[in-house]
Amino acid sequence: MLILMRSSLLLGFALILCASTRPIVASAGQYPAHVEILSLRLESSKTIYRLGEPIELRVTIRNNTAQEYAFQGYTPPYGLCTLEVLNARGDALRSKGAIGYRQLDISSQELPAETSTVAAFEDPAAAGALREWANIRYWGYHIEQPGDYTVFAIPNFTAFAMHHDGPDFTGSAPDRSNAVTFKVVQ
Repeated sequence: MLILMRSSLLLGFALILCASTRPIVASAGQYPAHVEILSLRLESSKTIYRLGEPIELRVTIRNNTAQEYAFQGYTPPYGLCTLEVLNARGDALRSKGAIGYRQLDISSQELPAETSTVAAFEDPAAAGALREWANIRYWGYHIEQPGDYTVFAIPNFTAFAMHHDGPDFTGSAPDRSNAVTFKVVQ
């Protein structure tokens, strides 16, 4: 009887423990997508590049709602998002770390309802001119082999509702941009 009672208590304790930890385990590392609120659009300046030629990307942030939002993050495009770069086999390339010219500055920008803004930055390599196109090397990627490549932008900013009760959130992998494909040739 005592062994049966202990077994029942242990089983009950195990069930309580499993029930109490299950939601924590299920949600670990998972983030809800917020692309219905703010989304990223990624573009490449060309579809075919010669090996060694600068591969330039442009990032656009769009407010998809009828409400005003703002986002806060590092101002150059290589601060607002990270990249996921895949080769033709689907293998991810490794970044050598963001190497943009300027120190990253945090800024906040309002985004009115149903509007877009291009992530522009001051590029010292272009005499301080304001640019929309950023070299993929600014994100730390050095494409040294000919082939087909696919790139996604993953947001690295915090967004918040301006004048209403909307969700505040930080961009994450489920919020990644459209796929951009290009070819690198000899």
